[in-house]
Parts: sequence; structure tokens; C-alpha cells
Amino acid sequence: MTRALGLVRAAKLISQSRCPVCGAGRVETIGGKGSPVAICVYRCSAEFQVDLNGEIIPMNVCPAASYVAAAQLNKEARADAVRQAGGA
Repeated sequence: MTRALGLVRAAKLISQSRCPVCGAGRVETIGGKGSPVAICVYRCSAEFQVDLNGEIIPMNVCPAASYVAAAQLNKEARADAVRQAGGA
């Protein structure tokens, strides 16, 4: 990993004004142009940063994907319950 790539990744993260998972607005940014440091916090509670290896990583994951998964599980469980009750 080169320093140049770390700078590009930091700039890429800083340019994300919305959560890359759910689209919630950004509420806090640490870092700036030309800095290898980048931390972005979003309204949904997700937090992404550039780590010491110069890679963008999630520090706090966006709950949106978990809510989607839970909704699907609830839908499947409801269908299972209807089948078990003898419904169609």
C-alpha cells in the first residue's frame, strides 16, 4: 500500500456525504484534503474510517442491512406460521 493510495482512499471517504449503505446524512467528519486521516460518522450511527493500512473500513456498521435481514426473517416466519396453521 502506497501513501498515495491511502490519500486517495481518504479523499474518497471524505467525499461521501451520505452513508454508503443506507444514504443517511453525514453528521461528523475528521480529516481533510491532503490528509491520510479520514473518519466519517453518519446519522444512522455508521462510522467509516481509513485505518493504519490506508484502507477504508467500517468502525460502526450501518444497521440498515440488519433491519432488511430482520424484515425478511419476519416475513418468512409469518409464512411458516401460516403453513403450520394449515393456511395457504
